[in-house]
Amino acid sequence: TRTDDTHVPLGRRAKLALASRGRIFVSLHCNAGTRPQAVGAEVFFLSEAKTAEAAEVARMENAALQFEDETGTPEDHGELEGIARGLLSTQFLKESQDLAADIRRQIVQHVSSTTDRGVKQANFYVMRGTMGAMPSVLVEMGFISNRAEERRLRSTAHQKQMAEAIYRGIRAFKLRYED
Repeated sequence: TRTDDTHVPLGRRAKLALASRGRIFVSLHCNAGTRPQAVGAEVFFLSEAKTAEAAEVARMENAALQFEDETGTPEDHGELEGIARGLLSTQFLKESQDLAADIRRQIVQHVSSTTDRGVKQANFYVMRGTMGAMPSVLVEMGFISNRAEERRLRSTAHQKQMAEAIYRGIRAFKLRYED
């Protein structure tokens, strides 16, 4: 969605994916938490959160909407559209879960010193915006609220490892679903 550190509103990110006729949606984030010792990478796919922790991560990410110019969350569009959106989002539920698992597997195998926090499901606004048009995942690459992990996230070598692992996960997913 960009080539520099310019902020792109959450709703705009999904619109860019739809407008470019994307086949998958991968949203990259750095996590933050109230416990400074929290560490690790985790990958989410769109569904109702199964744990309080996953719901809290989604709540914190979705809270960014209050600072953005764009308004109108999917819930604001009426009951029928909400039902239609729910049906569409289940269309790619299995594929999203598989994509998340493939990316997670590659991060665990290829990113040194990263703690595995697993694959989780949560209701992220940024993924809801793809309206079930494609498999969608959100990758939390580590915790910027942990000083040691923040330093690692700033490291070019770590960034390259993470990017290559995410690429490998996407490639594995693509090869499985192309056949």
